[in-house]
Amino acid sequence: MGFFIDDGMTLSADIPPRPGVHPGFKFRYRPALTLRAYEWREADKSTPVKTFEADVKLLKDQIVDWTIPLDLSIDTLKRLPMADIQTMCFMVTRFMGVEQAESEKNSPSASA
Repeated sequence: MGFFIDDGMTLSADIPPRPGVHPGFKFRYRPALTLRAYEWREADKSTPVKTFEADVKLLKDQIVDWTIPLDLSIDTLKRLPMADIQTMCFMVTRFMGVEQAESEKNSPSASA
């Protein structure tokens, strides 16, 4: 991977098992481009329901496939535990925020 996110690129991730809930699963996703990540971050999240809807829509847009033996749909995503939804959103948008700032601090200067 270079300096930029290729819109066709996919990455894989694991969600760990949650005893009594699910055995864990893998998913493949397209990292959110910067504009999409900002759109998600700035979405109307004035209520828990609006936050949840924004999170589920982001995941539906970015996840390519998964090992859960159910269709990848909004209704199925809504049935995941909140902690998994939040973890997956972080993974999909991980090129922004604190991680991006830390990365920029450690990058060589363009003028060096």
